[in-house]
Amino acid sequence: MEEYEAKLLKINLSNETIKEALLSPEVLKKYIGGSGLAAKLMYDRIKKKGKIEPFSKENALIFTVGPLTGTRFPFSSRYFVSAISPLTNIWGQASSGGFFGPELRRTGYYGVVIEGKSDYPVYISIEDENVEIKDASYLWGKTTYETQEILKKEIPNAKIACIGPAGENLVKYAAIINDGGRAAGRTGLGAVMGFKKLKAIVVKGSKKPPIENVEKFQKVVKESITAAMNSSAREILHKYGTSGMLEALVELGDTPIKNFTMGEWDREKVQNISGQTMAKTVLRKQYHCEACPVGCGRIVELPNKEKKIVDGPEYETVAAFGTLVLNDDLVTILKANYMCNAYG
Repeated sequence: MEEYEAKLLKINLSNETIKEALLSPEVLKKYIGGSGLAAKLMYDRIKKKGKIEPFSKENALIFTVGPLTGTRFPFSSRYFVSAISPLTNIWGQASSGGFFGPELRRTGYYGVVIEGKSDYPVYISIEDENVEIKDASYLWGKTTYETQEILKKEIPNAKIACIGPAGENLVKYAAIINDGGRAAGRTGLGAVMGFKKLKAIVVKGSKKPPIENVEKFQKVVKESITAAMNSSAREILHKYGTSGMLEALVELGDTPIKNFTMGEWDREKVQNISGQTMAKTVLRKQYHCEACPVGCGRIVELPNKEKKIVDGPEYETVAAFGTLVLNDDLVTILKANYMCNAYG
């Protein structure tokens, strides 16, 4: 692995300094993937600094990707975000698919470590080695959809991860949203971004991750894609999305019903909010994350006067706004999902 490829970007928002660090091949091999690398980086910080408070300048927000991200290898598009969680006060991690992760990798960086806290709203722009901290006062208060739309006009073809009003107001379960309605939604890391006054990270790269044996790699990629395309799970996920598994998971007892106080629910009501029903009624198209042969993403139409086209809910969202609260009204679930994505 060549040294120039294994770079880490370190940004301190308190003094607005930007530095690069090299990651050793040994670290990358031992702590493989975005999750492993982030755990290593955070563990080293805790050993050095001791206890770190979630809403403090010492709490680093770490964006990382893995060695396959940005290549054609299937299911490799995810990026990871890590920090001390304001929700749990311990290690927090979230991940999201889409296109942001691969684009970050193509800037030449394996990760971005963000320290400190800005005195005013900012966003970080990374275009290969051109890294800038820019004023985001005009974006503060806007939804994630509005923020992405504005920044895409300013930096065409860039990929964006941002927060909405929930993160700005330090809601402890706030998410980080990218590529429309894709969410790094666990452990409240959007609130950490909000504390740092960091509205968004914008990435645009032109570097292809180097592959040592291209012919062998392409062979493995082809075999992996073929296996995925022949999978029955792929067919279900493509047709019906992750919520296509709702009925089966309810039968297995895996889906929360009335805060797990009920073991089963009326089958017809479960069907009313399933991926199969969504496909028959409101689905307008499916979409793929980068390098994914499945295409489980949903674009749906809200059945109201506006006929608004929005991101469709995942299984977890259908469960949270459906079975968990005994709600079998699909339209309210679609609206709640849209509002959660918008406000982060």
